[in-house]
Amino acid sequence: MKKLIKFVLVILVPVSLQAQTYLIDFTASGITNEIDSIFIENITQGYSLTISGGDTLKLFGTAGIYQITNQKSLLKIYPNPFDVKAQIEFYSNTYSTVEISITNVNGNLILKKSIKVNSGLNILEITDIPRGYYVLTLKTDNQEYRSVSFISINNNTSQPDIYLKENFITKNDYILKSSKNQILLSYNTGDQMFYIAYSGIYSEHKYDIPTSSKTINFEFSTSSCGGVFTDSRDNNSYNSVRIGKQCWMKENLKYLPEFSPSSTQSSTEKYYYVYGYQGNDVTEAKQSPNYNTFGVLYNWTAAVDGNTGSNINPSNLQGACPQGWHLPSYSEWNQLLNFAGGAETSAPKLKSTDLWAQPNNHTNETNFSALPGGVKYYDGNFYLLITGGDWWSSSEEDNILAYDLNMDYNRDDVATGIFNKNIGAAVRCVKD
Repeated sequence: MKKLIKFVLVILVPVSLQAQTYLIDFTASGITNEIDSIFIENITQGYSLTISGGDTLKLFGTAGIYQITNQKSLLKIYPNPFDVKAQIEFYSNTYSTVEISITNVNGNLILKKSIKVNSGLNILEITDIPRGYYVLTLKTDNQEYRSVSFISINNNTSQPDIYLKENFITKNDYILKSSKNQILLSYNTGDQMFYIAYSGIYSEHKYDIPTSSKTINFEFSTSSCGGVFTDSRDNNSYNSVRIGKQCWMKENLKYLPEFSPSSTQSSTEKYYYVYGYQGNDVTEAKQSPNYNTFGVLYNWTAAVDGNTGSNINPSNLQGACPQGWHLPSYSEWNQLLNFAGGAETSAPKLKSTDLWAQPNNHTNETNFSALPGGVKYYDGNFYLLITGGDWWSSSEEDNILAYDLNMDYNRDDVATGIFNKNIGAAVRCVKD
């Protein structure tokens, strides 16, 4: 069956984009001056890569108008309009042969060529296209079509051509290496960059919008992600873990400024519970084995520390969390679940390998180490210790309901739902 491709003529208006080349070096200080590797993402364009700690990042600019759909279907041409020659950037997941054709506004074929490309970012060069409006179409081995419109202002009469100029071999990302150990990444001035530097078990992250060549320093300390930090409010210490782009506490929060028996509850006042303890003494509650193992159960108002909820990512809502940390929004929880493979199958990768009831197929691949700390329910009783756990998000539905997550010992999915704010659930914090 023939495939019908409909082309829509788009009149392109020249746009001036700032295109600069910046060199970014990285250093470390604090408890270590060594960087093992750095994860780098151009958030604006959606490209990411990982480089070694001794490499230099070279941000190279591209100017002009281009059409780009997403990271894995990249096809852009610049400059646009162009005179004698232009470059085409094309990302291929595999080694393959692509078929490139150029047609004019009347649908007449101007140029057609098959080119072998490698896995990664390929740079093609197109030359001597006669003056006019055109559509360039690229067809991959699996019959995937990509197209981009362009304008030529060339008055020469030479034979048009297109050929592979450069290829940068990659492994699912844009690692573009030069002989001088500079790692190249596409960048336009104003793009937002995100960096995570790793040194042993520690990691630190930064956001930046480069406007010149610079050196970025990462200050590593014992409180860097991967290490242990202490909550100055009560001297409780917590382990942390880097999971994807997020830094999570590996333990449930134990902050307990006051105490409430499970029979008291509210959707508007702050209440704090320790599973199974029904007394009224904070010091005594902190001596409970359940407090030391599973932490505190908070109603939602206590989890957000009486503040209005937040649905954004990051939530920017400290809530009951220590300084420098915040209560994750529903979106941030979903970011964690998606990194672990999706809500339907991610629970075994998130659950601790011990303390859960059997059957236990948990791998804790993420090192999130979720524990079955149970829940304080609507009826004023505690339930699900060893068999389940609930964790609050900062996101609310209305004055009565808010979003939380639930894991059970015998389920591979992570359930997300809306619950009354008066239940008691655990809190995990994310680093700012």
